Amino acid sequence: MELPQETEDYIRESIDDSVGLPVSSGTLLHKLRAVEASHMQIRHQYLCLQSRLKEKDEIIERSRAEASMNAVALKKFVEENQKLAVECSNLLAACNKWRGSARFTTTIARL
Repeated sequence: MELPQETEDYIRESIDDSVGLPVSSGTLLHKLRAVEASHMQIRHQYLCLQSRLKEKDEIIERSRAEASMNAVALKKFVEENQKLAVECSNLLAACNKWRGSARFTTTIARL
């Protein structure tokens, strides 16, 4: 199986470089381009991740604001519910008092 000439040259010059022999400017240029392409790809990934992180931060902030509003509304609801419970208790006591008074009046009227 034969490799393309460019691949053979790259392998040969990589071996030459690893043993300390001079490397052609073409191989160095090829390696530089590969590093630059890798750098661009990593930069693109970084920018995409940074954008996604910003979106997630905004979602978290909106969720916090919504949770805060819900907590305030719930607190008001509980307070109003407690007021209504006290009022209901007062009305029930008054109702029972009136019933007792009405029974007493009915009993006296029968006598």
